[in-house]
Amino acid sequence: MQKKNKLGKKHKLIGVIYEEYLHSVLSWKIPVGILIILIVGIMVHYEKQVNNVMNGFEKLVSSSNFNKLLIFAAALPVSLSFADDWCSGRIPYVTIRSSRDSYIKGKIITCILGSWITTMLGLTVYIVYEMIADKGYIYAKYLWYYYGTTYFDAVAVNPFINISIRIITVGAAFAVYVLGGLLISIIIPNRFVAIASPLLIYSVAETFRYLFPKYLVLDRLMASDYLYVRNFKLDRLFGLITGYLIILGLLCYWCMDRRMKKEGI
Repeated sequence: MQKKNKLGKKHKLIGVIYEEYLHSVLSWKIPVGILIILIVGIMVHYEKQVNNVMNGFEKLVSSSNFNKLLIFAAALPVSLSFADDWCSGRIPYVTIRSSRDSYIKGKIITCILGSWITTMLGLTVYIVYEMIADKGYIYAKYLWYYYGTTYFDAVAVNPFINISIRIITVGAAFAVYVLGGLLISIIIPNRFVAIASPLLIYSVAETFRYLFPKYLVLDRLMASDYLYVRNFKLDRLFGLITGYLIILGLLCYWCMDRRMKKEGI
């Protein structure tokens, strides 16, 4: 019986994730998010006078103003998800077919994956654009990855592996901001709050970034600071991002569960 219950819960969770994927992710929002990232990348290319792929990438993810647009693009497919469900009264109809637990877990997983996928696809399209615009020139002579720094091993193996890892880590960092935005939209289920909260979190983190160790500050994680930090390998980098996602995910689960119980859902 316990095995059947576990299988039933898994099927319900998968069903919720699939429904959320169709409802929130597989829509016009992801292509628009990708297009926004590409447009921002093109703006960086001409404004910063980029002449190679990685130089353009680092300038794109290191600029505070451009980062806000990138986070908006990453949040677009999923940030309104809970607020829309709450305001439209959709949640009871979903939980009847599945369960409250499955709905909450599915919402959190979809939020992380939706923003992550949007960012990675958008940055990949931008990298392709840069490779065409710069005629395949990947690195500038002055862009060095020092021995022992975070991305040195990846660069030593293959430049394209390094680019892939950079895209994955930036996408994961954006997912943290978007998940934080989901947390705020659970507390205040309003559409405007939902779309603005990831940008608010980024702005607050940016304001107080120098009050905390470099290893804990997420916007420095996205920027090129970590290219020059010794003894901070990729396993620590991914561990830090995973830690943030787990903490925010648990907070989202607790807040959403509490709010739904109060409403008798």
